[in-house]
Amino acid sequence: MSGAVGVRQPAFDQMVAQFSAACGLVEQCAQALQWELSQAQLPVAPAVGLRSMVGRMRVEANDLRRRQAILHHLQATTAYVPQWTPMGTLWDLPDDISALQAGMDGGKAAELAKKAAQGDTQALSQLQKYGSEAGDPNFAKALLLGLGAKGVIELPASLAKKLKSDVVSGDADKVSTDRKLIVSTLKMLSKALAVGTAPRTMDPDSDFMHQLKAEGRAEHRFPGGGGTYKGYQSLSTVLAMSDGHPPFSPQFMRTIGRDMIDFDRTGPKLKAQPVLPGMPYAPPTSTDPLPDLGGLLHLGWLLTSAEYAPAAEQGKNPLDRPTDYLNGLMKAAAFSKEASQALLKDNLGYLLHDRREKWARTDHGTTLGLAMKVAMSDHDAHSMALFAEARKVLGKDIRANVKAEGGKLKVMDLGQFEQLSGLRYSLGLIVGSHLEDMDTSFAAKDSAARDYDALLAYVVLDNDTFWALANSQIARTRMGLDNQYSSGSGSDETLAQHMGMLGHIFALRQEMLGAVGEQYKKQSEANGELIKELVGTGIGYLPIPYANLFGKGVKEVYEEGVNYGYGKAGDWLAQKAQSLLADKKPKNELPPFEDDQAAGNDLVYQMLRSTMVAHIAQFPGVGGRELKNQSFMKKPPEQWGDPEKDDFAKYCRKHNIPLVSSADRAKLSMNNAHGDAVSNFADHKE
Repeated sequence: MSGAVGVRQPAFDQMVAQFSAACGLVEQCAQALQWELSQAQLPVAPAVGLRSMVGRMRVEANDLRRRQAILHHLQATTAYVPQWTPMGTLWDLPDDISALQAGMDGGKAAELAKKAAQGDTQALSQLQKYGSEAGDPNFAKALLLGLGAKGVIELPASLAKKLKSDVVSGDADKVSTDRKLIVSTLKMLSKALAVGTAPRTMDPDSDFMHQLKAEGRAEHRFPGGGGTYKGYQSLSTVLAMSDGHPPFSPQFMRTIGRDMIDFDRTGPKLKAQPVLPGMPYAPPTSTDPLPDLGGLLHLGWLLTSAEYAPAAEQGKNPLDRPTDYLNGLMKAAAFSKEASQALLKDNLGYLLHDRREKWARTDHGTTLGLAMKVAMSDHDAHSMALFAEARKVLGKDIRANVKAEGGKLKVMDLGQFEQLSGLRYSLGLIVGSHLEDMDTSFAAKDSAARDYDALLAYVVLDNDTFWALANSQIARTRMGLDNQYSSGSGSDETLAQHMGMLGHIFALRQEMLGAVGEQYKKQSEANGELIKELVGTGIGYLPIPYANLFGKGVKEVYEEGVNYGYGKAGDWLAQKAQSLLADKKPKNELPPFEDDQAAGNDLVYQMLRSTMVAHIAQFPGVGGRELKNQSFMKKPPEQWGDPEKDDFAKYCRKHNIPLVSSADRAKLSMNNAHGDAVSNFADHKE
C-alpha cells in the first residue's frame, strides 16, 4: 500500500502498549527531577527539557494508537489481505483512514472482478462504482495484488469472450449494454495498472512485475472452451484503453513493454485455433501480427470506446478488423516521452525495418508513429539519438525503393513503399521539429542529407504533412528575415539557404506525386496543385504576430526558434493559409502559376517584399516624406497590384536595397535544390 509501513502482530500491539507506558514513566521522572532541583535551589532547565521530550513522546504515542486502531480495523475485515513472509504475517499499515479505505475498496474490486471473470453479470455491474478510484495508488495496488498477475491477464479475456457470446446470440441490446460495462471495466484496469506499477507504488523489480511478464508470455485458455490466447494479447487490450492520466511509467515500459517487443521479435509459434461459435476461423500466416483480443475474437471495434470507433465502411463486416497486439502498447507509450524513449531504445531497427510487413497488415505503423513523435521531437540527447537512429533506418529502406532515373524519381514497388504509410504524419512532424539540423546537413551535403531527403520524399505525399512542413519552413524563413532586417543586417546567404531547404520540400512533393503514379494522385486528391495553392494564398506576405504568439519580440523568439518557435509559427501560418484558401479558391481568386517553380519564385518575392517594407527604416538613407508618399506604403503588400510592386522595385534600386539580388540568389538556391534532392536517390553504396 502506498505510503505504508509493514508491521507484525502481536509485536506491534505490545510495542504500542510499552511506549505508552514509557510516556507515563518519563513524565513521573520529569516531575520528580523538577521537585528535587527546586528543593536544592538549582536550575530546573534539565527537568523542563525532559518534560518537553515527554510532550513529543505523547504525540508519537497518539499517532501509534491511531495506527493501531487502523490495524485492528484491517484485521477485522476480509477485504484486506496481509502479506505472508518467512518472518511472519506482515500488515501494510497506511498513514490515514482514507488510504485504508482505498486499499479495502481495491480488495473488494478485485473480488468482484474475479466473479465477473466467471460470468457474474451482477458483479460486473457492481464493479463500476469503483471506476473513479482507479487513480488512487492504494486502490490500484490492492486491486492488482488482489487479482494477481494471472488475474490481470485473464480478466480482459473472460470479459471479451462474454462480449463475443453476446454478438453470436444476435441480441443487439445485450451487446450494447455489456459493451459499456466491459469497456468501463477495462479502462479502470488500465488506469489501475498504470498507477499501481509506477515506481512510487510498486518496485519495478517486484514479484508482481516478474509474474506479469511470465503470464504475458504464457498461453491461457478462454473460459468455457473456444481456444487459447497469449497473455500479451490480453494485456495489449488493456494498454489500448489508457487515457494517459497518468501515463505508464518508463519502468513499466522497460520491464513489460520491451518484453512484449522481444516476444514479437522471437516469433511465437502460430497454430490453428478451434473455430469460435458463429465465426469461421482462418489460421494466421507467418507474416500476420499477433492480434489483440478484439482481432482474435473478431470483435471489430467493440473493445474500443464508442467515441473512438470509426463509422462502419459500406460493404465491409465491421467485426472483421485486423489488429496487432503492439498497437495497444505503442498507443499507451505515446502518452509519455520518457516511456516512449524507454520502449523504443535499441528497438527501432526491428520495428521500422524487420517488422514492416506486419505493420502493413493493420494500421501501417500509425500507432508506432505516435510513440516515435513523442520520443523524438525534442532536442534532448535521448530524443536526438533516437531520431538519428530512425532517420538512418528509414532513409536506407526508402532509398532502396525510390530510385533516380533520368533526372526523375521512380518508386520500384508501391506496395512495399506503402507498408509504413500510417507513419507519414507523425514522421513529418518529427522532421519539422528538426528543421535546423536538416538545414545544416543540406548546407554541408553530408551523409545525413540523403536520409533527410528520403524522409521528405516519404512524408510529403501526405497533404496534411506537406502543408505543415512547408508552413513551418516558411515560418522559419520569415523569422530569419525579420530577425536580420530588424537589425539592419539582411543577408542573401541566409535567405538562399532557407529557400534551398524549402526547395527540397517542394521538389520532392512534385517528384513523388509523379513517381507513385496516377492512382496515388487520385487517392491524395492533390493533383500536384497544393504548392501553387499554398503560394497563391499569399502566405509569404503574412507578418508573424510575435507578441500575440510568443509574448516577446522577434529577436528573443528567433534565438529560441530551434526549440519551439518554428512549429508554433508554422501552425499559425498553416491555419491562416487554410482559411485564405477556403475563401479564395471558390471565388477563383488564386493567381495562376505556370508550374511549381513559378510559384516558388513568387513566394520568394512575397517574403522579401513583406519583410523589407516592415523593416524599411533600417536601411540607410530611407525615410521621411519621400517614403511616406510612395504608393506601396499606402496599403499592405498582400494588397499590392503591379503598380505598387513596380514602384517598390524602383525604390529599392534607387536606395540600394537588395530586393532583386536577394530574390535571384534565393530563387537559384531553391531551383538548384531539385537536382540536389533527386541526386540523393542515385545509387550509392549503403
